[in-house]
Amino acid sequence: MNRLIDIFYRMLRRLHLLRHVNLSFRRIIGNRPVEIPVLSGVGNPFPEAAEPWMLELLQRVLPFRDGAFLDVGVNEGQTLIKLRVLDPAREYWGFEPNPVCLHYVERLIAANNYQNTRLIPVALSSSDGIASLTLYSQSETDSAASVIPDFRSSSEAVSQKFVPCFSWKSVEETTRIGKLGVVKIDVEGGETEVIQTLFDKLCEDRPVVILEILPTYTAANRQRLDRQQTTLDHFARANYQMFRILKRPNGTYGGCQPLEDIGIQADINLSEYLFAPKELVADLQTALRA
Repeated sequence: MNRLIDIFYRMLRRLHLLRHVNLSFRRIIGNRPVEIPVLSGVGNPFPEAAEPWMLELLQRVLPFRDGAFLDVGVNEGQTLIKLRVLDPAREYWGFEPNPVCLHYVERLIAANNYQNTRLIPVALSSSDGIASLTLYSQSETDSAASVIPDFRSSSEAVSQKFVPCFSWKSVEETTRIGKLGVVKIDVEGGETEVIQTLFDKLCEDRPVVILEILPTYTAANRQRLDRQQTTLDHFARANYQMFRILKRPNGTYGGCQPLEDIGIQADINLSEYLFAPKELVADLQTALRA
């Protein structure tokens, strides 16, 4: 069945018809049925192919922490699907400023009747205001889009959207989000502001954090190096241990390596990290072994 879906999807894409049709593919992921809508070209019937390591990592981490799952950078709901395959009931809060992504994920939630699943249509940041979300591809849901000016200085901007940014304090006053158990952050360079605004919550709730920090590549990239160091300093002050998430050649989970520093690195495949409260490390390390 998956092969037939793949052939049909590729055929529509090759004929440039995806933007003109709305479809829904029923898939079995992790022994659970999942409805995957494809709306005017937005959506991928194979969401498990995006970050396949994430499903196994969540399976290992979720039992160690009760509390809400905070997804900062929802995009097309790739992480949401994996979470719901493993834990249909856990409270989920997703931050996503791109209105196209929001519309799609709202349909994804409705198609699967996901409960306790809420979206917040803003970029989580250290202050309130309006930011420019820069997209670097023709895709309206570009996963490389960033609100950090010149974060991808070597790439040409394709389009921009003005999006709202809110601090955790402002969001919490309205939403009353409770205790955090697991936090996933994938915000293309904006993680420094996210960790800064969540700092007190990290110290209070002690969630496990799954975080993408993109490579600095060279010593000349001072912006990325400075932001990376500021992010790591926040975790050090909150008494967290850093691990690098390792991946096998096929993209599946390959374990976690304790790490003291990131430094200058240029491998995009080494961009995912797990930060665990130090009081949890002894118990968690066994579960993290591949």
